[in-house]
Amino acid sequence: IKHKKKIKIKHKKKTKTKKTKPKKKSKTQRQKSIKSKKKSNKKSPV
Repeated sequence: IKHKKKIKIKHKKKTKTKKTKPKKKSKTQRQKSIKSKKKSNKKSPV
């Protein structure tokens, strides 16, 4: 029973990691957008 519980926890952790991965991609896309905006802002005053 103890071993079965450990496997269940491991499975739950894998799902949590999968859920966090798309969030990281979203953050990267958001950072890219901010970087692009910053570049545009820098080009504007020049």
